[in-house]
Amino acid sequence: MLGFGAWLLFGQPDLTGASNGDRQTRTSQRPVQYVDEDKEPTDQEIEEAVQESREKVFGKGWSCFYDPTMNENWHDDVRCTNGAKSYRPVLLADRGFVTEEDMRAAGQDYENHLNSGVKP
Repeated sequence: MLGFGAWLLFGQPDLTGASNGDRQTRTSQRPVQYVDEDKEPTDQEIEEAVQESREKVFGKGWSCFYDPTMNENWHDDVRCTNGAKSYRPVLLADRGFVTEEDMRAAGQDYENHLNSGVKP
């Protein structure tokens, strides 16, 4: 109880800045950006901002990974996503039976194909 009484008598200690006086906050590290409120962004600037935002949230490009289904169709056991869109391509459809290893390799090849600029 004496500790609480001392706290009331002397006030709450400064726990935030006492030991980290030279630490910067996140806001002090951001560059200052001035916005011209009268300027309308061009379509290209809007598209670039949307793409940059997508990349920050979801990462760049497509990612395909092995994700087995329980539908007994081995050819759709890969899921591809770019964060906003997700789908299951049918891979190695010309084979009667495929293994997990086959599907992982086909998924990696398909991911490379999508990230080369081809639209799904």
